[in-house]
Amino acid sequence: AVRGRAAPTELWGPAVWAKDEEKCRDNRSPPATIPAEIAGKSTGMPPILWSAMKRYAAEQRDAWQSLQSSRADLAQISPLLPLGKLHPALEPATTSRFFGSFPLNQDSGPCVAYLMDTTEDSDRSLDLSETGCEVHAFGCGSAVDADAGSMQVHDWCPAREAGGLQSPAEVMSLGATMQRLKHKRVDILRLQLGSLKAWKEFLPQVTEADSKIRQMSVRLCMADGDQDQSASEVIAVLLRLFDSGFWVVANHISQDKPSCRDFLLLHVGVKESADFPEIAWRRLDDLSRSSRVKLEKGLVEHKDSTNEPPFEKSEISLPIAVPLIDHDWRAGDGQGNKNLVGMDLLAKEGRKCVVYGMGIAGDPSFELKMANLGCETHAFDCTVDPKAEHVFQKPFIFHHWCIGEKVKEGDKAFGNEYLQGRDAQAMQFKTLHETMQELGHTSINVLKFDIEGFEWGLFENVIFKGAHIEQISFELHTMRANPTFVPQSVSACKDSVAVSRLFLTLYDLGFRVIS
Repeated sequence: AVRGRAAPTELWGPAVWAKDEEKCRDNRSPPATIPAEIAGKSTGMPPILWSAMKRYAAEQRDAWQSLQSSRADLAQISPLLPLGKLHPALEPATTSRFFGSFPLNQDSGPCVAYLMDTTEDSDRSLDLSETGCEVHAFGCGSAVDADAGSMQVHDWCPAREAGGLQSPAEVMSLGATMQRLKHKRVDILRLQLGSLKAWKEFLPQVTEADSKIRQMSVRLCMADGDQDQSASEVIAVLLRLFDSGFWVVANHISQDKPSCRDFLLLHVGVKESADFPEIAWRRLDDLSRSSRVKLEKGLVEHKDSTNEPPFEKSEISLPIAVPLIDHDWRAGDGQGNKNLVGMDLLAKEGRKCVVYGMGIAGDPSFELKMANLGCETHAFDCTVDPKAEHVFQKPFIFHHWCIGEKVKEGDKAFGNEYLQGRDAQAMQFKTLHETMQELGHTSINVLKFDIEGFEWGLFENVIFKGAHIEQISFELHTMRANPTFVPQSVSACKDSVAVSRLFLTLYDLGFRVIS
């Protein structure tokens, strides 16, 4: 029942769905054709999501600075790059030493890893062979096993001076080491440091070769007398690294050495040049592909499909967490509060924010919220009187037309609750392309629609053709929708196979389901 009204059983229910499924199997529409310049290309990190992550990093950096003046514990140093809030599989506990999909070899050549150990007992568990990298080990005064398998062992230490070493060793700066070994970059720099002194002497030199190091995995083991000043000293170096483009991804107690802490840092860049690390996005893209595989399975017809819920194969492909998204996607939050990414950032930092709300009916709460956030907000509905109190002289701009193909008087769609008794000739319809041209827009930040089944035509005729839209928030109606409100002429054959095909096409267009 919807709004207390039940649909007649002869029009709606399992018996009707079963008959319709049989018809649909023999009359399935062909898949949408995605423009060649779009199909199969990774879109990379969405700008609004990256803005939300940068704001989070700035807030955590401020928290670090407040810790410097207190006797804080190292555990209070929170990560700046909240990868775990993008996907549970990227939680810090799972990224303790290295980050990325192995092997790390890229188109730019084989990856290079440096392993440096300044402690008295070399940790042989730090095996980098799984990365597929060209591995170089530096003793730095510790006993590095000469029989180190695939590793190349060197008897000098990439340091500017020997003060932080446990025993004398030849020293050479990190930059000079890379030049000597003819390396233009280092994909993994693995450091094991035996004191705060070593931390302060080794890490700052990394800033001299910041753009040449992709990620650092640092194990800090405290020496006697280090604890009293540990937090402020560690934070001071981390802030210097941050200013050079290195962001902390993980910070936790070493699993195999409880007296030590492991830090993982990725090179992001400095200020305006900061960008989400490519290796992190590739890992995230790998994780989201499982949702695509599931959707592909949903395209296979089977005789029990009538009993399968329409959204069985549709799942979250990018499970973003608060504060990067408005609220927990498992909870839901009503019609007016759509679960958008970086909602309060849409109209900040010099952005021009354009929002389209299609299908306002009697609830303008979403459009009001977006307009009050500073977005240029347009609401469209040909079934609402322009003088109605909920749309007249509001902070958003109301347009008395519907977006889509024109509905004719004889169409079965006029059985829809919202269209009954209306004059088809008096109702104005415009395509999304026509609307954007008329309003002078080349792109849309948020497109929201709840248009009772007519969204299928919008997807096929507009969105699948590559419209420039950053976020889409919509209701999707299937053949099981109540025909009192959703015309059967537009929802027919919209079963689990059609739903899987729609979300598969969206995936290939670069969209990821976040809520």
